[in-house]
Amino acid sequence: MISIDVTALIISVLVFGLVFVLKNAFFEPLATAMETRQARIERAASAWDDAQQTINNSRADVAAAVQQTRNQGYRLLDDARSEAQQKARAELDQGRDASQKQIAEAKKHLSDEADKAVLKLESDAESLAAQIASRILGRDVA
Repeated sequence: MISIDVTALIISVLVFGLVFVLKNAFFEPLATAMETRQARIERAASAWDDAQQTINNSRADVAAAVQQTRNQGYRLLDDARSEAQQKARAELDQGRDASQKQIAEAKKHLSDEADKAVLKLESDAESLAAQIASRILGRDVA
């Protein structure tokens, strides 16, 4: 038959007691600490992912705002350029009109002066012709 020795029973009780003490004093706190650590790691990873997503969204928003501002700046430049061209055209047209007016006035003045000169030459020609005729004929020609 099987005989159970008292020392085997004491050793069994001590082993179970040691397992109980180690379980409560070491393994459960260790498992709790590891679970807490794992939860913190997961929260940190989740926070990191959220931060990266926020950064990416912000980057996209900033890029869109920069592009929109750039386009608006180009539009403003185009508007200013167009306005400057229209103003330059208007000033050129005014200058051209003023020049044409001055040219027309100068032509009229020259025409008037030319008419006066022709009339003077005609009257001078008649008196000169009379003088030449008087000298040739030797008498006064009226």
